Amino acid sequence: MITAIETRLKEPSGGPIFTNRIVRAKAQFLFTRELQARAIVQWDDLSAARERTFLTPHRTVNVDVLLTWLLHPGTAVYAGFNDNRADLDGRFSGAVAGLLRPGGVLTSDGRQFFIKASYLWRR
Repeated sequence: MITAIETRLKEPSGGPIFTNRIVRAKAQFLFTRELQARAIVQWDDLSAARERTFLTPHRTVNVDVLLTWLLHPGTAVYAGFNDNRADLDGRFSGAVAGLLRPGGVLTSDGRQFFIKASYLWRR
């Protein structure tokens, strides 16, 4: 499933104030009754006229992957990964100094891997 959202704000004279575009793709795979995977990729692009708004222009890509193994109802093991990448290059002046990269390279600003187990206690 793919979702696209675009939000724009313009002055009455027609000059742009900001434009925000978000595109999200989600896929879910059921390999067996016990094993499934889900992936979500989201792209966010905000461009703003700095003289007209306090919004900070940015471009990010976020990837979420989750693998679920259902042993029996109520008991499962999850393994997941998340990576967030940002393009805060020189054209966005005032960006966080640690994320500045020439040429618009997407730089990882957050990465996480996790494993979780859930068990249903029965009496």
